[in-house]
Amino acid sequence: MVYIVNREQVSEEPLLKRDAKSTKVRYLIDKRHGANNFYLRIYEIEPGGQTPHDQHPYEHEVYILRGRGKLLTMVNDVPTLRDVREGDVVFIAPNQVHQFSNPNEETFQMLCVRGAEGLGPGTEKAAVEEEGEASSC
Repeated sequence: MVYIVNREQVSEEPLLKRDAKSTKVRYLIDKRHGANNFYLRIYEIEPGGQTPHDQHPYEHEVYILRGRGKLLTMVNDVPTLRDVREGDVVFIAPNQVHQFSNPNEETFQMLCVRGAEGLGPGTEKAAVEEEGEASSC
């Protein structure tokens, strides 16, 4: 199977998960398209917005497409804010606490590849998306 779509053909929708705010997502590739191992999304975080404060058993690979933002992670159990900007590549390991935010005046956009459900170490069917609740990067 081969699936090809232009991102403009994929509807943009608000990310309605926990403490996310002013964030939109386009679900480019996921299980609806036959993907069993990885999902691909584009997130747009408006000024003052953020993704949910998240932690789950699958990894993420993130490429910053546009703008600048902040990434909250834990380093030695200490909350740590890191700057990210256009062209940066970010790896988020399974079970790593993370949250992207945009304290700047321009839109922050990122491409996110994430592991499908059940791919984390020692998991069987972890991180199942609940009906009507979107998963985040």
